[in-house]
Amino acid sequence: MILRIRNIVSAFLFVLTLSFLSLNVHAEEHSVEYEGATYTYSDAGILISAENAIGAVDLAALAKDNNITLKVIGKNAFTYGNNITSVNIPASVMIIDEYAFSDCGNLTKLTYEGQSQLTSIGLGAFSLDYAFSEFYQADAEDGGKFNFPESLTTISGYAFQSTTPKEVIIPEKCGQIGDNAFESDSAFSVIIYNNNIVIGDGAFPGTTIIYANPGSSAAQYAGDNGNTCNPITDESKQSDGESGESVEQANAGDSTGETSAPEKERDDKGNDKNNQSSGEQTGKEAEIDKTVNGENVQNDDGKKLTEVNIEIGKEYTVGNLVYKVKSDNALTLLKVKKKSITTLKVPAKVTINGSTYPVTGVSKKACYKLSKLKTVSIGNNVTVIGNQAFMGCKKLKTVTMGKKVTEIGSKCFCNDKSLKKIVINSRKLKKVGKNCMKGTPSKRYMIPKGCAKKYRKLFV
Repeated sequence: MILRIRNIVSAFLFVLTLSFLSLNVHAEEHSVEYEGATYTYSDAGILISAENAIGAVDLAALAKDNNITLKVIGKNAFTYGNNITSVNIPASVMIIDEYAFSDCGNLTKLTYEGQSQLTSIGLGAFSLDYAFSEFYQADAEDGGKFNFPESLTTISGYAFQSTTPKEVIIPEKCGQIGDNAFESDSAFSVIIYNNNIVIGDGAFPGTTIIYANPGSSAAQYAGDNGNTCNPITDESKQSDGESGESVEQANAGDSTGETSAPEKERDDKGNDKNNQSSGEQTGKEAEIDKTVNGENVQNDDGKKLTEVNIEIGKEYTVGNLVYKVKSDNALTLLKVKKKSITTLKVPAKVTINGSTYPVTGVSKKACYKLSKLKTVSIGNNVTVIGNQAFMGCKKLKTVTMGKKVTEIGSKCFCNDKSLKKIVINSRKLKKVGKNCMKGTPSKRYMIPKGCAKKYRKLFV
């Protein structure tokens, strides 16, 4: 749950999704009165605003009756629209942009016309819509579900944060779900058909039951985050209409009340692969993890033995990132090897020599003056971001912090002249160093609900 704080000193305009770049955002604007509301739209097909919209809003009928081809539900078009209860959008809509329906407290559902062209749902598009529980094709019998159109490719971060779905169906073409996209206190299930989908940190609550194919990235996400994961079966499929059972019914077991567990994947020796991947090892695998004088040697069958223990104070390189071992065997990001990176993801944990360690800090000047860096995401185990950690990153636009950050160092984001959006998921932030944001002229904060008063004082 988040609260957006806008900098009233200087407004700014976010770039829309890449698929929208071809549209002319400076096209002439028009207004039309329809069912007591005033809708403003551009020649490019962007719905810019909706004033005095009440109740069930039928944008498909609006477009048809006024000969308008709507392609984008624009940024903040319905934000704070507490008087709307449902929305029907035309098939021509390709993008639901950032915060388009955010903070609409009484909005319960969105429906779309058949042959929908919707490809992208933007950052925070339905965030803080606590009553929102349905998203489906208008002429289908899918009430109670989030059944997205087959055309959908991207669900951005926080898109459905704090909504209340019961069942979510992600189509096969969808290749990306952003950080905290479905973060919620609601308990629900999700079916994910794309085996290679990229799923961001905290995209689903830990209570979410994930249905995915074994070996898929969604199954891996479930394993990494403690979600229950079941294989997709004919009974769990909902979008093709083959079964009238809900996901909950399909998982409820037989009439005796017993629940059947998914079949375990086993190797050619009959060992449970799932147990091995979670740290339980058998036979040769356990033997391989032995340390022999801290060196890599070979056992009788030719397999290498690897050093397991890491040394306090020593530096280890994983990919493009260099970490230093702290006294508690946790890691801190020390520096970035390739200075030309544009995107940085500080992971929650890192595997070194076969063992996994939490990343709990970002060191002083870890990313100092990375001239091409644009986006930063900081994992959920990081508690301290050091002094000048991201100072002088002049192209840095977006920073997302994890749930455990307690301290942000002095001059951490100083002179980051392009920084416009800072997402803070932590409720534990206690200290922000002096001049943390000095020389960073235009900002918007997204913070946990209820933390506004406290955090305003920290960022003064």
